[in-house]
Amino acid sequence: MLAEALSGRKLSYKYWHPLFFIMRKVLCLVLALLVFASVNAYVEYVDCNLELEDEYAIANIMLYIHSKMPANHFSVTMPFHKESAILSINDSLGTIEDYALSDGILRIKTNSSARRRDEIINIEAKLFGLEKERFGNAIIAEFSLATEEKTRVAFRAYGKRIFGFDTGAAFRGSIRDYELRIAGAGPLIVRFGYSDKGKEYGRFLLFNESTLSDDALARGLERANELYFTVPAVLGIELDSNIFGIAVLKDEKYREKINDYSEGVYITGGLIVVKESAFEKDAAPVVLHELTHNFNAKIMNWNSSNTSWFDEALAKFVEYIVRKQLGLRTANLFYGTQSYSDAQYSYVIKPASDWRLLKEYYDKNESFMMEWSADAEGTRKFGYAFVELFLREYVKEHGFGALHRALRELAEIKENVSDARRFSEIVLERLGTRLEPCKRETSEEMLECIEALNKFNPKIPKASVLKLGTERKESVIEFNINDIRRKNIEERFNDFGESLLNFLEKLIRSTEVLVK
Repeated sequence: MLAEALSGRKLSYKYWHPLFFIMRKVLCLVLALLVFASVNAYVEYVDCNLELEDEYAIANIMLYIHSKMPANHFSVTMPFHKESAILSINDSLGTIEDYALSDGILRIKTNSSARRRDEIINIEAKLFGLEKERFGNAIIAEFSLATEEKTRVAFRAYGKRIFGFDTGAAFRGSIRDYELRIAGAGPLIVRFGYSDKGKEYGRFLLFNESTLSDDALARGLERANELYFTVPAVLGIELDSNIFGIAVLKDEKYREKINDYSEGVYITGGLIVVKESAFEKDAAPVVLHELTHNFNAKIMNWNSSNTSWFDEALAKFVEYIVRKQLGLRTANLFYGTQSYSDAQYSYVIKPASDWRLLKEYYDKNESFMMEWSADAEGTRKFGYAFVELFLREYVKEHGFGALHRALRELAEIKENVSDARRFSEIVLERLGTRLEPCKRETSEEMLECIEALNKFNPKIPKASVLKLGTERKESVIEFNINDIRRKNIEERFNDFGESLLNFLEKLIRSTEVLVK
């Protein structure tokens, strides 16, 4: 039952749009074929186990059929993956011989017996072609089950090291010991990442496709692991998973496969991709920014619109807090140039965007940010600064508790939303605010607001966190921020000492040349 509908479609990067929702109506039309008998039988429940092998997967699918009226046999017609081989089909009476698979349609007639209302059909098949995308040793696969909207579905994938997944609004999933479990109702299309390779650094499973050694990448990943708590602490939600895949690519390969403007992306299916030059500095902010997209894809898996402003707002806010914890400088938003120097050079950091563009946005009564996408080249810098300003102002005025409550409510939505403005309205309604950061009567008041938010240094809360998975649990993320700060100070001191020594060595060598 591998979804052919999405084959050949280019993935949308940076923010995951649940592409399968676009196909849901198509699937539902196809499902007019699904499970018809003369007595109006229907599938109540589907239980699917997928055992992953190197070149194929073994699918064991159980259909639980119920009819209001008893019948001697049931006829079932359902979409099925074309690249498959049926190994066996059975019902409660034994092996079913009367079936046919042609052009992606499987037709089954159960064995006849005394009239009955319930039946179980067990289909075992070998499936090929699950792989949809590959990043080195990390594979993104896709699988689908065509069912009616109210049909309960349980899905399990195992046999390989599964490190991530994405699915639709009516489904939740958990990854434990590299095994994926998903539960929900309706048509299922799931993308998931797996591999037998990779090196673990805490919660991160590294697939190194760069020119740098694993050791050269280790510091950034270990630091990201130390600061992992920032993501669930900010969102108030944690995923029921203990491992996250990350692929590091050569810069030129990253530009070819992803884009030429970002340092990292989140790929549908549960994989973070980062270019190697991000690890030449402290990569933790980039890694945790993309990890936030992973969390958001599960919280807002009902969003199939092309807007990503809220997703980017949360990710940029996490990145900002991580940079604060690491003592790293970050550009101001809209206003205020920064100047500083080290032992050798002087630096100037310009603001992320111009405050006059923000004023113009309000003066013209613009509202395109309600539909803004990070891929919009003409407004990319403005948009990133705008959404980060929005979330800083929101947390400063309402606190983390309000954000946590809103995100929990958003995680409960089960209906797909494809209209960008409708998505934005739902988010803002849950937040209880408008998408108008630092909108003020005068320029002076606007600049005061921006300046205050540039100085905003929020304290990471220790709060009850909702673990989002097949089961929902409350937990508290433990962390000792003083230990983190102490380590940061030690490392900054060591880095400064090394920089000073390099400067003195250059000075001595230049002096020796002058003396000669």
